[in-house]
Amino acid sequence: MHNNGKINRGMDLGTTNSAMAIMENGAPVIKKTSTQKDTMPSIVSVNRRRAVHVGDMAANEAANQALRATKTWDKRHAGTDVFKEFKRTMGTTETYYSKNLKENFTSEQLSAEIIKALSACAGANDGGCIVISVPAKFDATQKTATVNAAHLAGFQYVELIQEPIAAAITYGVTTGQSDGFWLVFDLGGGTFDGALLRVEGGAQQVVDTEGDSFLGGKDIDYALVDKIFIPYLEKNFSIGKILASESKRSMLRQAMKHYAEQAKVQLSTAPAAEVLSDLGELGCDDNGTELELDLTITREMANPIMHPFFEKAIDICKKILERNHLEGSQLSKLILVGGPTLSPYLRQMLMEQITPAVDTSIDPMTAVAKGAALYAATR
Repeated sequence: MHNNGKINRGMDLGTTNSAMAIMENGAPVIKKTSTQKDTMPSIVSVNRRRAVHVGDMAANEAANQALRATKTWDKRHAGTDVFKEFKRTMGTTETYYSKNLKENFTSEQLSAEIIKALSACAGANDGGCIVISVPAKFDATQKTATVNAAHLAGFQYVELIQEPIAAAITYGVTTGQSDGFWLVFDLGGGTFDGALLRVEGGAQQVVDTEGDSFLGGKDIDYALVDKIFIPYLEKNFSIGKILASESKRSMLRQAMKHYAEQAKVQLSTAPAAEVLSDLGELGCDDNGTELELDLTITREMANPIMHPFFEKAIDICKKILERNHLEGSQLSKLILVGGPTLSPYLRQMLMEQITPAVDTSIDPMTAVAKGAALYAATR
């Protein structure tokens, strides 16, 4: 091993997005992706020319493909293989078939592509050592699969850290330790994890966890599509026949999802979001008129739609507290992980229903990757 015994990099290998941090001058620094973003979509695509794309490029191909499908209402025109959420099947025998390469990929192979791409952006693809975060509820098989993915990506030495602990390290280092019980509220793009930690003198231990593997930001995106975009199209166009066909309806929802996602992200920082699609981008209605989205979504419109999803995650946290005979008021702090936790409405709900001690001082998108790097520096 040629790493002089020190590891300085950590990675958050997420279901929907991944991120990498490297220790520089004693502080964890998030390495930008090739598109200058802090996080990279955990998506791999293979196009007809057999080129493998990872991250934003793969995500763009997926979005363009969804828009192309509404032009012909034919799924078979999908020329690009798109693979996502393969973290869900880590440690299983499930494989993903690429028509364009005529071969099967395992979750480990696809995850290795994400690890390789992020490491290359960070200039850290020298095959040394890395710390990768995993969900607290990952079992031995899933952990082994994660280590294997890193080996496939060229890393010789791999250590794992539980995601809630990685997040707690970041919050603890940055905002000061407060001993006692911490609740980690981790709402990602596809999954929700709640974890109760005991923090004492700089050491963190997971006491209890509970989650929902099918509750995340994308559910909110589809709810916005169903409750705002589709009614808007029904009012302004004739889409009765499209909606009556299950496959066309599903293609239309898929095509509008990324508009919903953009609007949701804007609403985290602004009171309203403008949604404007390019003319003809979504195909035509039953009469051949080109469909177009041109509307403003306000927080007042979106909050009630997001509410049931946030409520579901909060209820899971209440269950964890109840099981451990704790009141929200006994928590030293509640820490946030995941893009959807940037929502001011969710933060308000957490303060009202769990504890006023919600720590909003850290970027929830990168807390886990930074914590993994901080942990790496102590190894």
